[in-house]
Amino acid sequence: MGRKGPLPRPDSIPTKQGKNTYHRSTPATPFDPAAIRLPATVACDAIAARFWSDHIQILIENKRIRPESAETFGLMCILYAEGQRLKEIVDQQGWTLTSLGRVTVNPAVSQLHKIRIQYVNLAKEFGMTAAAEARIPVEPDSGEKEVNPLKAFGITG
Repeated sequence: MGRKGPLPRPDSIPTKQGKNTYHRSTPATPFDPAAIRLPATVACDAIAARFWSDHIQILIENKRIRPESAETFGLMCILYAEGQRLKEIVDQQGWTLTSLGRVTVNPAVSQLHKIRIQYVNLAKEFGMTAAAEARIPVEPDSGEKEVNPLKAFGITG
């Protein structure tokens, strides 16, 4: 089930105190970016492999992918490739088909729609959508003590 209500703000006090479930209260353990490998299922598909190579470096630089999530990103790359192929089929055949005098929706259209939904859901996991920014954990500054914004007003808490 989805979460009700608005997403927690990354700069809110409860988030900084580790009370919001979408944000980590402790920083993630460091990892070696070289440990992120192209999955074999992606390597055998040219479109998926190109999508991987176009986006993986940006995800690594922004710390939005870890070695254990490489397979999930690989699945997203495969969904992208399948979506491209279905889009070509829809472009060739059209959005509707005529059979025995009846006009029906092309079955590739519904498959394309389902793939796009799955793709967007996975893109959220890697912070590749506008709404996903609120779900990405905020990394604390290194070694700096957190400043209480209420101290400026003489309030401690």
